[in-house]
This record gives sequence, structure tokens and C-alpha cells, in this order.
Amino acid sequence: MDDSRNKLKSEYELFVVKSNNSITALNATIAELNQTNSSLDANLLELKGKYESLSSSNSDLTQSYSQLKSEALGTISKIDAYESEIQKALEWFKENSVLSSLEINALVNLKSNCKEIVSQNCEINLGCFNLVNSEFVNYKYKSDLSALNIDDKLLSLSEFVKNGGGDCEDYTLFFKAEYNSLLNSCEKKVPVLFGWVESKGSTFWANSSNTWYLPNAEKKYLNKENIFPVGVCGPMFDPNTNKVNGHCVLAFANKPILSFSDISTLLSAELVEPQSGEYLGFVGKDSGIFLVTDFAKSTSFIDTLITDNDLFLYREGAWNNYSEFRSELVLRKNSLSAVLTN
Repeated sequence: MDDSRNKLKSEYELFVVKSNNSITALNATIAELNQTNSSLDANLLELKGKYESLSSSNSDLTQSYSQLKSEALGTISKIDAYESEIQKALEWFKENSVLSSLEINALVNLKSNCKEIVSQNCEINLGCFNLVNSEFVNYKYKSDLSALNIDDKLLSLSEFVKNGGGDCEDYTLFFKAEYNSLLNSCEKKVPVLFGWVESKGSTFWANSSNTWYLPNAEKKYLNKENIFPVGVCGPMFDPNTNKVNGHCVLAFANKPILSFSDISTLLSAELVEPQSGEYLGFVGKDSGIFLVTDFAKSTSFIDTLITDNDLFLYREGAWNNYSEFRSELVLRKNSLSAVLTN
């Protein structure tokens, strides 16, 4: 009996020791878990703070994006409007590159007086245009300010006719349209152009029937390849004021001016005064009228081009035109649209 009792006592004491050890270990684990829990609570609190901050930022960004999207859509709408206006401007130059039925009287007189078929050639007398314009259809030089009470407006052909004339740039546009229309009537004949130069004792016949003439002047042929017209403007000698100021004349190049790379073609172009048909010489030293890129060589230079399809302006050290500006606007519009759809 005593042995059994002692054995039980011994087992009990061992159990107590093991239990105490287990309790101590569990208490240590609980303390460690409590510490981990406190750390997690702190992390959770920090994450909640970051979430609230990010949520607020997201709300601000969403609002900003919505505002930017609205502004971008407004910009695209403005670009569309600008693009439409530019297209109208390009169409305006094309429409005013040839005479219409409204100017048919001028064209009839041009064909009968200023064009002559000689063998395979279609000879166009550029000195005859002034005779037609001033004597037969009665167009006169008029400054924009005095004629229309406005400052420097390029008149359309119909406005030029209604106004009974215009200033140098208006005459240049009208002269160019007259020439293009007369050239179109040459059909398959080879165009040959001539104006006149001063020549003491000579006579220049201003029409094909030799009934009108200029004294002390003689015929001057242009190079056969120079048949493509472009109005050129800038500070140059103006016969109306007898001094260098803003003026326009007509250049005849060996190819159309369609892009910036074509402008160098003007270095071999020849110039004619549209208000008289006087031959002025080649662009550069021959005429004393240079391209703006060579302006240091003279006080007279060309910084504006009026073509059959566009208007070129030299501003801030570079050439600009409607076509390139429209292309740039389209690229910017497409970039904005791509951002909005992403």
C-alpha cells in the first residue's frame, strides 16, 4: 500500500513539474503573440492611414483626369474648328487660282489679245495683261485702306472685280489667275512666255494685233521651263510709291511650289511686275530681289508666297504654310485622342 501511494505521489509531482513547464512555455508564447498582435495592429493602423491617403489622392486624380479630359475634348473641338478653317483657306486659294464665269470678260479679252499660236508654241504676252486690265475691263490700282477702309486684305477674284481693282497683292493674285486660265487654253501647245524690258528707241507691241504698243521697250522671253506661277511678296521696290516697301510681283518657276523643299526652286525663277508686265529678271542678284534666306545681300527680299493651293510665310526663322500647320494640328489631335482612349 505504501509503495503504491509513494508511486502515485511521485507521478503527481512529475506531472505538476511538466504542467508548470508547459504553462510557462504557453505564457511565453502568448506574450510573443500579444507582441506580434500589437505590431500587426500598428501596421494595420498605418495601412489604413495610407489607404485613406491613397483613396483621397485617387479621388483628386479622378477629378483632375475628368477635368483634363474635358479640357482635352475642348482642345480637340478647337483643333477641329481650326482644321476646318484651314481647309477653307486652302480651298480659297485653289478657287482663286483661275478665272471663273464672273471674270469671263477679262478671259475673252486675254485670249483675243494676249495669246497667239505660233506653230507648236502657245505664246503668252505677259505685257498684254495690263492692257486688258486697265483699258478693256477698267481695273485700277487701289490700296485696301483707301478702297475698303481696311488694312491689308487679300481680295478674292470676285471681290477684285467688284472693287474695280486692288493693291499689289490683289493684282498679283488676279494676274496669276488670268495667266493660269490663259495657259489652260493653250491645250497641247508648248507655252512660251514673254514680257518687256526698257529699251530706248524700241517698240513693244502690247497685243497680238499690233494696235497697242509701249515706246522704248522691247520683248523679253522667259526661259521655256519657267511656266509655273507663284506670287512673291516682301519688302521690294514698289512702282506705285517709287521706293522699297511691302510689294508683290509674280515669279515663274520651273516646277510648282507645293512644299518647303520646293522653295529653293525660286532661285532659278524669273520675276514679272503684274501691274505692267515688265520683266524684272531672275530672283537674286539679277533682279536685286532675293529670297529671305539671303536677305543680307539686299534690302529687297521675298518672305511670302501665294501659290495656287497655299500661302507660305517666313516667320521667326522658318517657312510656314497652311498645309503643314494643318498636318501638325492633326498629329496633335490624334495624340490627344489616343491618350483619352487608353
